[in-house]
Amino acid sequence: MIGKTVKYGILGCGNHAFYSHAIPCKKFFAKELELVSICDISSDRMKQFELEYGSNLKQYLNRAEFFRSGIEFVLVGTPDKYHFSDLKSIMDFGLPAFVEKPLVVNSVELKGLWELLKSDQSVVKSDQLISSCHPRRFDPGYVWLKENLDNLVTELGKVVEFKFDFSYHKPLKKWKQNRGLLLDHLNHEIDLLHYLFGVDSFESWRLQDKFDAYSVFGARDDGIKFSFSGTRKLQSRIYSEFLYLRFERGDLKLDNLGRVEINNHEGSDSKKCLNVGRTDYENRGYEVIKNFVNVLNKVDDCYLSKEDLYVNNAMGVMLTENKYWKYEKNKVL
Repeated sequence: MIGKTVKYGILGCGNHAFYSHAIPCKKFFAKELELVSICDISSDRMKQFELEYGSNLKQYLNRAEFFRSGIEFVLVGTPDKYHFSDLKSIMDFGLPAFVEKPLVVNSVELKGLWELLKSDQSVVKSDQLISSCHPRRFDPGYVWLKENLDNLVTELGKVVEFKFDFSYHKPLKKWKQNRGLLLDHLNHEIDLLHYLFGVDSFESWRLQDKFDAYSVFGARDDGIKFSFSGTRKLQSRIYSEFLYLRFERGDLKLDNLGRVEINNHEGSDSKKCLNVGRTDYENRGYEVIKNFVNVLNKVDDCYLSKEDLYVNNAMGVMLTENKYWKYEKNKVL
């Protein structure tokens, strides 16, 4: 990373913004990033930031004053239902925005996001950059898989099925019990599918959506069937993820501990077991923010395209409100 120190502000000063963003940014980007302003409707929530950063940290209850405080981008950590209105305000002030997922929570906001992305040709450039948090693109296991897909296809044939399943701890926040898990998490699953195989037209159906479990399946025009599912029922604070690929002549299993099992269906002694590196939850956040800062410094492209931003959010909204959704590639943006 190169370039001048970027002054930024945090909108929404809850624990997630503090522990998942502010503290890691301070640890990893002391020379690249300087937190100069924070804003929240509660003075009490800003106190932990003041204790960590000192009295020179500017604190605002008024958002307009916060946006004019000399910051060069805004990190949005407000509750989900405010994300899109916050994003629009930030765009109106001409600032880049890093917004926690999801960017929208209903179809009205989704239409607004579509209009914003379609009309603003600069949203993946540094002057009006919009980005979000999809850190699986930087996890060792999924990076390894993407880098080795061509070799696996040569050996086992084309990919015909993609499955992803996760098992997490029970939701700690009460508001998450009043909303489906699909809207909260599907954006990560579709983003991983597109990271590995690129965006294609697809049809999708919702099978289940509860606060602690969801299930979706679909089919792409390129012949890949997919299914996403997950639960939040564990007593312990654990993240377990399982990816399965079915090839024409074999299959692959990968988990977030980095364990890979490859089965060639031709031959009796054809099983391979590898370890390609477990998920590093600290490093993945570092990589996401590093990309954002590099785009601001004009030394990299945003790791999410406008189509990624739209589809990641649209699928969750549309399958929350409807049992079926069809996406046609390049017909939206």
